[in-house]
Amino acid sequence: MSSYGYYVVGVDVSLPMIRQARRFWRPDFVNAGSWLLPTMPGKFDVAVAMFTLHHWGDHSSSIKNVYDSLRPNSVFIVVEADADRVKVLGDHSCSERCLVNVLAPYFNVSFIRSFPLIIAIGKTLK
Repeated sequence: MSSYGYYVVGVDVSLPMIRQARRFWRPDFVNAGSWLLPTMPGKFDVAVAMFTLHHWGDHSSSIKNVYDSLRPNSVFIVVEADADRVKVLGDHSCSERCLVNVLAPYFNVSFIRSFPLIIAIGKTLK
């Protein structure tokens, strides 16, 4: 995204993962967890969580932090392995029901399914 001129911020709780990502990727990075995200109110048009939401623990504070960082009419895209279709992943995936429960307080949610993935697109309720 940054190569197309977008301002991109990568966030990871693991400092070694940030160091590794910097070798290949050039956005700004923040060493933080989703539950303690240093939010920048209304700063972003899009937030993306790729295969991480199932690790976020306390979803309520994490999702609120993402929501608060977004401008009105923005989107939050969540990509996970589809737990309804790939049972062997155990707790390393999310189901549609799980994603709706987590996202619905802040977003209108729609889905795209492309085996083995489930992609939730949350449009802000602002």
